[in-house]
Amino acid sequence: MKNVAASINRLMRNARLRFFGDIPAFVIVLKSDKERCSHVYGNVLSKLPICDIVNATNAKKAEVDEFFMTETIFVDNSSADITYAKLACTISHIRVWKAIIAQDLERAIVFEDDVEIFDGFRSFVSKLQKQLPSNFDLVHLYVHHDRSEWLAHVRTTKKPYVTYIPRWGRSAYLLSQSGAKKLLLGFQTITRPGDQQMSDMAQAGLLSVYCASESYVNNLGQLSSTYKGERFRSNIWSE
Repeated sequence: MKNVAASINRLMRNARLRFFGDIPAFVIVLKSDKERCSHVYGNVLSKLPICDIVNATNAKKAEVDEFFMTETIFVDNSSADITYAKLACTISHIRVWKAIIAQDLERAIVFEDDVEIFDGFRSFVSKLQKQLPSNFDLVHLYVHHDRSEWLAHVRTTKKPYVTYIPRWGRSAYLLSQSGAKKLLLGFQTITRPGDQQMSDMAQAGLLSVYCASESYVNNLGQLSSTYKGERFRSNIWSE
């Protein structure tokens, strides 16, 4: 019965993709955090017509170690930046990349659980995917930290995307199946915090990366080591 239900859901999803042009989404949710769960189920899922919830890996040594016991993925421990919390975040994204491939999705959107989605998001993404180069791998839908370079690129284009590789920006992105495969290959050895390693791959020409030229996504979480009253405290910087 489960296989039949899964097949029906897949057919309905694919029919909707063809008819409405919607892109399936995955939201990574830390289910032990009740406030994040409440935010996702109350404010995020209503903006996403086709969405799967992916359980985030908790930043606990045992849970992180268990993942690496069952995977042929290695960690370069020479970098002091690689903490258990940052590894847990990367593991959560790896689960989504694998799901995109397993479900044979042409492309999908990946969100973390502290995003805010603005009205107009679906129509913008529809316009974006129609104009993107066919060989794209990843499009950042939100850029954080220093946004000045991104803004400089945005001011000089009328397209819904710009050719720009940010250093940080993993809270919301559009990923093709080819991009998911390249990321899984590139992350066979984890050398940096996830968004920085993704940026390194793009800078090396191993990943075709763009940024949305309009921001229909915001991040409500703590993005640096200093808490400044953001709605959601960081799980990465809590170690």
